[in-house]
Amino acid sequence: MDALSFQLSEIYKRALEEGDTAGYLASLSEEGLKWWFQMDTPSIQVHLLPLNTITLNPQEIPLRVRFLTEASKQTIPYEEMESFYRAFMEEGDYEGASAAAGAAVASVWDSGREFERYRLWYKRINALLRDASHISPLASASLYGFKGLVELTTGEIKKAYDTFLLQREHAEEANSCPLRIFFAVAATYSLIWMGRLSEAEVVIKDAEALCETGMPNIVVNVYFQTTRGLYYYVTGQVQKAREILTGVVGSPFFDDLPPPGYYLGYGHLLLTLAALSDEEGIEGIAQRLRQKALKEINHFHLSYLYYNLGSAYLLLGRPQKALVHVRESMKRADLSHSMTAHQIPALLFGQVLSDTHREKEALEHLLRWFRRWSAKDFNLLASTGALEIARIYLRMGEFERAREYFEKALTFMPEVKEIVPLNRSKRFFQELKESLYGCERSPGITIQMERSPVCIITFGDLLIRVADRMIYDRKWRGGRTKTLLKALVVLGGKKVSYDTLIDMLWPDMEGDRAENNLKVAISRLRQLGVKEGETPLKWILVKDRKVSLAGALCSVDSILFHETLRRNPADEIDRDILRDAINLYRDDFLPNDDSEVWIIRHREMLRGEFVRGCLLLADLLRKEGETAEAIPYLERAVERDPLNEELYEALMDVHLERGYPSQALRVYLSAEEALRRELGISPGPKLKALAERAGLKG
Repeated sequence: MDALSFQLSEIYKRALEEGDTAGYLASLSEEGLKWWFQMDTPSIQVHLLPLNTITLNPQEIPLRVRFLTEASKQTIPYEEMESFYRAFMEEGDYEGASAAAGAAVASVWDSGREFERYRLWYKRINALLRDASHISPLASASLYGFKGLVELTTGEIKKAYDTFLLQREHAEEANSCPLRIFFAVAATYSLIWMGRLSEAEVVIKDAEALCETGMPNIVVNVYFQTTRGLYYYVTGQVQKAREILTGVVGSPFFDDLPPPGYYLGYGHLLLTLAALSDEEGIEGIAQRLRQKALKEINHFHLSYLYYNLGSAYLLLGRPQKALVHVRESMKRADLSHSMTAHQIPALLFGQVLSDTHREKEALEHLLRWFRRWSAKDFNLLASTGALEIARIYLRMGEFERAREYFEKALTFMPEVKEIVPLNRSKRFFQELKESLYGCERSPGITIQMERSPVCIITFGDLLIRVADRMIYDRKWRGGRTKTLLKALVVLGGKKVSYDTLIDMLWPDMEGDRAENNLKVAISRLRQLGVKEGETPLKWILVKDRKVSLAGALCSVDSILFHETLRRNPADEIDRDILRDAINLYRDDFLPNDDSEVWIIRHREMLRGEFVRGCLLLADLLRKEGETAEAIPYLERAVERDPLNEELYEALMDVHLERGYPSQALRVYLSAEEALRRELGISPGPKLKALAERAGLKG
């Protein structure tokens, strides 16, 4: 009892010491329901334990405590929840009825079968929420969570996400840290399957910060870490995902979790191990899961388990073994009667057919499911499916159809530059892209840019390539449309607000007229390079009155240059990436366009970045013993900034290091002439000292 008392809350310890059983039960009736709403079943179980040592008449035990006893079990008895719900409703205890409705949904979810049982409880949850004045914000948040779970399980993914947003509102009103983190779990799953990974990142980062300020209970934390691991896996951060998921499955009480948490944790870990080619680790987990699966008939979660096993073997290059598992996954999905369970293994089955050279069968299957995924907002599946279709068409020699589906894949994931397809290596996307948009030049940033369906050159005269059509600045009519594109480029091409663009392009025009002009310009820009009867690519995105260039479809040399220079601090620089970025700088930014002050300022900013980049690259090349390679970059920088003494110093240093003092002197004389002509000054002491080392006579 001492060990147990140590875990009890203070009010319960005191009630036990004083023999106040009625007070203990009253507190548990009130607080226990709050624990249930926040998924804190360990606290419920700990505080129920002392009741086993007390002789109680069944009539003395409150209805809520009897409910908590059943609802906190590892397997919630479904039939019991009907009785509890009716009893709570008869007593007018709508908080209790809300808990019973949630527990019934949890029981169906945990069981992984007979999902048609959701219907009754879904109606009851909606009825409770319609008149939410009778229940607390905490109960409402819990009900919205279970409502969204029903929608997610039955394939209404967009509807589920909207419900989870309502769940968050009530969780924040209730000031419930566990339910705010549960929102992150549920919303992230929805956003991942919808392909909205940038939004999922925000949700994950917010929840990570929330976990640092208030640790959620163990159940919520396990679900969050499992989801967090999946997010990092899907976004290509496999090693980080593996570390998170290894920690999850190794946490205390993990084996005692209900089936969903157990299968999700190990299932996601399987994917990371496959991506890291750890076949021994996969087999160890597979054996553990098979032993557990033999004891349960949990069709939904077994479907997901076999899907993960099949995905793992496909990633390991063993499609025949993957085929065995995906067929079992599809069979379990049928038995679960869950629409979501059907969607996920369908992709893997098409991939396995493709990898076993059954192209015709794979194509028919993937085309059929591609339409379903598109209609149901499963954009991540639709995007990967479109890439698989593109590869099959490419193998068949139907190049244009392959390009068509490759570009469709990008439209489902418009906010990412490079899709990480499900169940495929990172190379899959890039190799397919190279096959469809390849060219003769050497690999690097420039080549990756030129393979984009829309390519915009701003270093030098403006040039836009849409597919294989070139649009030149001087031949392009429509001044404001062209200026709109330049403004989007100058502002970075991401989430540029309507107000900012209107201030730049129509500063003196009334609001409604200016916004209408902006919408017309956006429409015209989308039609650029499109022939009559063609469907334009979705390379201009508008959402919440913000305009973006779709990174997956559109590459801009100056944006790529600026982002590369900005994200590579000197202590972490990749020399080859830096070199490729500098090579993009063929000329100044739109050198012949002085029509707008913001164009001139942007040109000067990029020129400064180019000079700093050249100095950094020269320093890296010298440290690696490639001193001669630094010379052309420093000379190019001097051409752009002929009054920068630091450039002359670096160039003189390189010539002296190579043993060419006469070359160093020529550099000094050039610097001396430029400084005297433009500024009326002489070179500084550092340049003079280098000139003396080179043999300059005073």
